[in-house]
Amino acid sequence: GRIGGDALAAMNLATGGLLTFIGMLAPGLGSAAAVLIARHGAAGGTAGRIGWLAIALSTALFAVLGALCVLFDTEVARLFTGEPGIVLLLASSLWLVALLMIPDLGQMVVDPALRAAGEHWFPTFARTAAFVGVAPAMGIWLVEYQGYGLTGILAALIAASSLAYVLLLGRWAWRVNFNAAALT
Repeated sequence: GRIGGDALAAMNLATGGLLTFIGMLAPGLGSAAAVLIARHGAAGGTAGRIGWLAIALSTALFAVLGALCVLFDTEVARLFTGEPGIVLLLASSLWLVALLMIPDLGQMVVDPALRAAGEHWFPTFARTAAFVGVAPAMGIWLVEYQGYGLTGILAALIAASSLAYVLLLGRWAWRVNFNAAALT
């Protein structure tokens, strides 16, 4: 709330509206991948390829949707509010929301794939480290001490999401490439 009413409204519309709406696709992809991975025996062979295919599909999908949000930023913002100041602020921040889509929503695909492959604690650790350890501290620093407002909050979310996504992708690659024999 310290970033101002319009910025708070734009933030809520960006993350609680747009990102959540588009993000409904991610759990579906993640759940489908998890079912197929579990069915094909953890993360080796076919199951590994299924996981990588789900990750690639989600990356492509969210890249396209993010690009559309950037290309039609004002129109997308107007779908969520008619308040001119908030439309302007939301539209001007949609490029950051587009950058957030791939790592933030991609986590929702890799996490269930890892869990289906037998990883139960690592996804929790990766996401907790990113969203408890990195996001709040970086957000406070960017907003309170650097004066970035909405941009600072979105940048902190991008950094935390990217960290969690990279950790999850790294763990998936390790499971598929180096630990597949132990999974069967």
